[in-house]
Amino acid sequence: MSDVKDLSGLDLAALVSSRICHDVVGPVGAIFNGLEVLEDDDDEQVKQYAMDVIRRNTKAAWARLEFARLAFGAAGSAGTDIPINKIEELANAILEEKHKINWSSSHDFLPKGYAKLVLNLVVAAVAAIPRGGQIQIDISGDLERPTINLTSRGEGARCPERVPAILQGEHEGDIDALVIQPYFTHRLLSSHNLSIAIQQNDNQVQFTVS
Repeated sequence: MSDVKDLSGLDLAALVSSRICHDVVGPVGAIFNGLEVLEDDDDEQVKQYAMDVIRRNTKAAWARLEFARLAFGAAGSAGTDIPINKIEELANAILEEKHKINWSSSHDFLPKGYAKLVLNLVVAAVAAIPRGGQIQIDISGDLERPTINLTSRGEGARCPERVPAILQGEHEGDIDALVIQPYFTHRLLSSHNLSIAIQQNDNQVQFTVS
């Protein structure tokens, strides 16, 4: 695997932080607006609507922070194994209704590094089907070095520009906030001495890690 031009630790931390803030600022802003409505409007129907907005966006903000805590952060100790059902829960929590994931795993747990990798690959798989669709995840093989396959199926399925090259370590341009997540995934792959193959066909994108 050839290397993408590496970011410094400070630049990587700054861009990942920007990505997390971008994901969370929307629901947090909606919560703030809902609270303002509760303070300023006496109409009971309006207040009920505001409470619904607050509940929905509080759940969304929590889900995105919990996802980021494992996918980008250092949640748990270095040697922690993560239950597959926990990985599923975190991935499903950030999906829109137009996306659905089907899981198949021969293991009940994954080492934390591989759990982080799977969650980041889910983000890439979702981005490949912006109009919605199905994602099939298959995890098999040795627990210490599992084989991971993700297949995105949906109308117009295709990886966003630059993403395949960045994931595969072949991108020569600058890394910015728009592609920090696939770059972070590339760094995870490199840290485990893994490579990724990407196949794009009509309405399908397949990611295979080995």
